[in-house]
Amino acid sequence: LQIVYSPVSLYWHGYDLPAQWSLVSLPVSAADSGRSAVLPSAVSLFRYDGMYEPADAFAPGVGYWANLATATQVRVRGPAHAEAALVRSLPSHWSLVGPGVTPLDVGALKASCPQLVSVFGYAGGYQPAATMEPGRAYWLNLSTAAGVDLNGQQAPVVRPADAPVAAWRGPAIRIEGPGGSQVIELGVDTGHIVELPPPPPAGWFDVRVDLGDGIGTLQVPNVDGTWPVHLQGAVDHMRWQLPADGPWQLQVGPTCVPLVGTGALSVAAGMPMQLRRASLPAATALLGAYPNPFNPKTTIRYDLAQTGVVSLTVYDVTGQRVRQLVDGPQTAGSHQVPWDGRDEIGVRVGSGVYLCELRAGAFRAMARLVLMK
Repeated sequence: LQIVYSPVSLYWHGYDLPAQWSLVSLPVSAADSGRSAVLPSAVSLFRYDGMYEPADAFAPGVGYWANLATATQVRVRGPAHAEAALVRSLPSHWSLVGPGVTPLDVGALKASCPQLVSVFGYAGGYQPAATMEPGRAYWLNLSTAAGVDLNGQQAPVVRPADAPVAAWRGPAIRIEGPGGSQVIELGVDTGHIVELPPPPPAGWFDVRVDLGDGIGTLQVPNVDGTWPVHLQGAVDHMRWQLPADGPWQLQVGPTCVPLVGTGALSVAAGMPMQLRRASLPAATALLGAYPNPFNPKTTIRYDLAQTGVVSLTVYDVTGQRVRQLVDGPQTAGSHQVPWDGRDEIGVRVGSGVYLCELRAGAFRAMARLVLMK
């Protein structure tokens, strides 16, 4: 009787994880794959199957959200997973997966799996991944259900070299918090918009613009419209540096903030917020007031084709100034200014005809207002 021993290669694998939330996986077949053995400092571990579910152990090829009480140095040892265990049958849309001991080139993976739309990792915010590293986890978005080989042993794929992806040079907003930061790109061609994976577990940093139909993204299309912005986790502020004349506005509760020049705004998770794009007026114009006649108040509407100093004044029919409504710089766009029928010291004026004058650069126009009591 002859006994032949077949040596099994054992792999040591180590990686560092910060405190709180990270995307992780188990790249080797460890003797003990339980949560407490692999990640002793883990407060919780979640896998994803259409929704987040608590997990007590790691499975081959599966990705997890791990919440760590402290920063942790992970050290695991064991043989590689069986190749068959890393060939996953995944549903359409989003799945959370992890590779084995060999890094995976995302370009080669897309070439071998045409259904693969995008791959995202997480490092203080979602980022497109070019390589899937052992021990980390990644979101895969499939156009249809398909089998995906996560072994990292696909044959080399001969294909044209990809052109380098240029950094976004258009208008953008950076949202920052202690857990990370994300950039929202403004004015992206609709064909280049990429959907984000599902948000991290509740309480951890995430930023996304809601395009409707359940699609969250970090890109806003270059068309007029309004889109809700969802902030999750600890958020401090947002910053922008945009052209002085631009169509972008931020609605925060009842306040509308023109996104022009350099600015910053303190924000908080859960704050109702919308991004709006409105085309700039072709010409400056005084559009009149509504209602008119009015009692006790009306709203005066006007368009500004350019940013500049604006004066909006109400006079009586003798030419005496009644109320200065606007006197200072305003951004290009459409504006509405209310008048409550009171003069400069707050006294209600009598019934009659009044004149509203708009001055903006060389532009001057007047409109007739009728107060009826």
